[in-house]
Amino acid sequence: MAGALISGPLNDTFGRKTVLWIASFLVLAGGVVQVADTHYEGVIVLDRFGLDLVSGISLLLLSSISQSMGEVAPVEIQSPALYMYQFLQSFSQLVASWVT
Repeated sequence: MAGALISGPLNDTFGRKTVLWIASFLVLAGGVVQVADTHYEGVIVLDRFGLDLVSGISLLLLSSISQSMGEVAPVEIQSPALYMYQFLQSFSQLVASWVT
């Protein structure tokens, strides 16, 4: 919900490309910490409470940006671009559940 509420003002202030890069970096950072967390309790707590929240907000930012980017894409690839975005998002969630 927070990502959806702040995506408009962030996109207006910094531009879609900058917000896209920032959100992508935050999602990557969350993934790296999740993979790197070992048996140290502090890293696990940081990951679960801090980076999961940041990654969730970043994913909502990416979702709002990608939908608007599909509208500005050339007409020939608008539908395939949006379909593939939805497909890859669902597929990645499926793979993540298998791994878990």
